[in-house]
Amino acid sequence: MRFGALVLGVLAICGPASAGESSVGTVGRLYRDFAWEVVVASPNALGLAQQPKVVLLRYFTPQLAAALAADDACARHRHEVCALDFMPLWASQDPAAEELHISPGATSGHVAVRYTYPPTGAVISLEYRLLQTKAGWRVSDILYPSGNSLAGLLAAAPR
Repeated sequence: MRFGALVLGVLAICGPASAGESSVGTVGRLYRDFAWEVVVASPNALGLAQQPKVVLLRYFTPQLAAALAADDACARHRHEVCALDFMPLWASQDPAAEELHISPGATSGHVAVRYTYPPTGAVISLEYRLLQTKAGWRVSDILYPSGNSLAGLLAAAPR
């Protein structure tokens, strides 16, 4: 089962959150906690981008958590897409992943995520930028293969 291999791989990368968690551990925990998004299609399940701000703050900087929460509020109010028309962790409207790898990036505070998108065999590479906060490492942005970034898309969205 492909999903099982993905979850086991992510669980091997990181354990439960701790005060001294590394930047790679923070991104690994994010994928561990939301890996279900690639296999569970449920209109009642809240995906990452629909989580309450208190949950988002476990992974993201206060600025990015607030921007994600504002985009979700905008979408609920307007009953349409505001900034995000895709799932942020998977860079896709139809998420799927095999062979997920999370590794340190080229510089401190950068984490590389790479996986294969099964329908096409394309290798997807994302770059996470994290900041060290009092609460630990938190994601401040995600850079996508398209050249867009999560923070940039959210900043440009209508409110």
